[in-house]
Amino acid sequence: MQVGYADWSVEGRYLTNLHWKETIPAVNAPGNVQIGSFSNFGATSLIGGAESKFDSWEANLRWQPLTWLTAFVGYREIKVSDSTQVTIQFPAFSALYTFSTPWKARGGQIGAEVRLFGPGTSWQPGGFFGDIDARVGYYNVKGDSIFSLLPSTGGSFNGGATYSANALGYELGATFGYRISPNIELRAGYRYLSIENVLFANDYFAQATANATQNANPSPRNLTMQMATFGTRIMFP
Repeated sequence: MQVGYADWSVEGRYLTNLHWKETIPAVNAPGNVQIGSFSNFGATSLIGGAESKFDSWEANLRWQPLTWLTAFVGYREIKVSDSTQVTIQFPAFSALYTFSTPWKARGGQIGAEVRLFGPGTSWQPGGFFGDIDARVGYYNVKGDSIFSLLPSTGGSFNGGATYSANALGYELGATFGYRISPNIELRAGYRYLSIENVLFANDYFAQATANATQNANPSPRNLTMQMATFGTRIMFP
């Protein structure tokens, strides 16, 4: 959403409710299994699952010095919530292991949008247009590694660690569309996002098991996302 006057405007962008979920097929009679720092003997079955959520919002101040060029500066927050769960069954009881890594990045960004063809350029093939954009940000990152073990017989075991760092992130986009009226556009595009120093629950699970401790962070990695976009843009004079 954008609101502005003359060459200046304020923009808000919100990307939310991106949700991935996967179930790992059951493993029958795994026997003796190490999970984190806990040794499990005589297990009869093991099932697991993974879940991820992504949210992002940003606010930008935009300046359009040319009809085909817009520069902007702003603030952005990105949240990633990642978790892995393993349920292990024994003859007399079961136990639920949960490894989660809530993560957040906050910081400033700069970027630009360029119209390649269409309204505002020297090449105007009917109502068709094409835009590209890029933004790069420098963020302060905070995250947690959170562990819990819940036996069906009662009680709980917990562990974890905190994480803090700085990170670079960037997003690239290309949009093609058709202006069906002075105020309405049909748009389709592609977006690529990458940000460093992200924590992932599967890495936490693997590292906690390899080192036999839950009180440590996994090694951070890059998060990359590719997205196809479709929509309608309505503009008010």
